[in-house]
Amino acid sequence: IRAERFFFLPGDYPLVSPVVYEKMLAVAAETVIPVYTGQTGHPLLLSAALIDPIMAWPDSSNLREFIRRQPASTVAVNCPGILIDIDTMEDYQRALTLIAAQGGC
Repeated sequence: IRAERFFFLPGDYPLVSPVVYEKMLAVAAETVIPVYTGQTGHPLLLSAALIDPIMAWPDSSNLREFIRRQPASTVAVNCPGILIDIDTMEDYQRALTLIAAQGGC
């Protein structure tokens, strides 16, 4: 990673609006987490300075635990797509329903 910050987004979150990224980039913090209706979601915006500490984090843990131990800023977004990962056919149907009702985010 050559940039000062980067987004981390699992591949099964296809409904995140470009507006979410814009709002997150406007926050000057090492860790930025989007929030929709009180729930945190994806993507995460992380400082490149966190890469080495993340890589040194124990294999017995996960990124969620690492993030919980970091100071983080949250940003409210109007995009339910930050909460919707598609792992099952039911998730896929729910995503199609959201797109039909709202056009995504």
